[in-house]
Amino acid sequence: MDTQEHSQKINELENTNISTIITYTNSCSNKSPKTTTQKASKISPWQQFFNAIAANFWVGPLVVMYWASTWNLVSREIIFPYEIYTSIWVSAGIGFGIQFIACCSQNLLAQACRPRQTGIGSVVLPILVSRCYTYIVAFGSVNQWISIWRAWDTYTSMTTYNALGTTLAAYSVMFILRCSTQVLAAPSLVPMDVPLRSYFETSTYFGTKVGTWQHVLDSFFSVFFVHTVVVTAWRGVWYLSDKWFVPDDFVHSALCSLAIAYGLEALLLLTRGFWRKASIWSDDHHLLVKCIVEDIHSFLHGIVAISHWRGFWILFKICMSTLSSGRSAIAYIVSRLCSIFSAKRLCM
Repeated sequence: MDTQEHSQKINELENTNISTIITYTNSCSNKSPKTTTQKASKISPWQQFFNAIAANFWVGPLVVMYWASTWNLVSREIIFPYEIYTSIWVSAGIGFGIQFIACCSQNLLAQACRPRQTGIGSVVLPILVSRCYTYIVAFGSVNQWISIWRAWDTYTSMTTYNALGTTLAAYSVMFILRCSTQVLAAPSLVPMDVPLRSYFETSTYFGTKVGTWQHVLDSFFSVFFVHTVVVTAWRGVWYLSDKWFVPDDFVHSALCSLAIAYGLEALLLLTRGFWRKASIWSDDHHLLVKCIVEDIHSFLHGIVAISHWRGFWILFKICMSTLSSGRSAIAYIVSRLCSIFSAKRLCM
């Protein structure tokens, strides 16, 4: 690539968020980076700013509240709360089963939401099916994470060396598989509920064609292996944060996590031009250099997501602990608020 082409590419990406470029580089999406860049370039700096505010102070906290309340209900009240081993395996069956079925049944769900009539029925049916799908898949996702997380805590020792080892191993696997962006979640990554035709699309590692045996095997690998690696990375970083950030004071520990999340998010926004140019610069070098640049950026956004979740999760648990009763009712209300304002974002 000569100097003129290089400058032209930088100008084309002037208003493009680097996370969009890297996400589509690492993901298994069939959309071309060129199409993604053209769409992202239409977003003004002010729109990017307000998008970041909405994601960090509205969508993100709501999603965390849903997960924290559902996690509490599942682990302490619903699924064998006093039998830890049984609870882990039942949650695993529910979580992995729902996730696997959701991956394999994308076409069926999309067809169910395809308008076949005019009038109110063409609007009500897609909304009803999509929202039921969200509730079921979100519940399955929570159970999947609970089973993996609690299995690590139960079957292995909860030490700093264990957390460091599992975290390094998980990130190494993601680096090798080129799926480091899978660790992202709200507010770093916020999927939209529209367009409805792509609502049920679930990405898999190899991106095989839906409806084939290859896609079934691809879904199995993605759900049972890749998802497990992602949860392992989250659990390791979370546990290290518990150990390192004011472990004797939950409030200050939560505030430390939020300070890291918002500070690092602001830094990434301010340096998006640098990451943009670094992504373009890495295209002209060895593939390993490109992978390192992309994974460093994904890692930093992952730290933003994990710190954001941990901070609000702890604060929400503190608020819940002040109430001796009514936890189920609060969880129900919170989950409904999240489903109204951030339906698809509940699923990780």
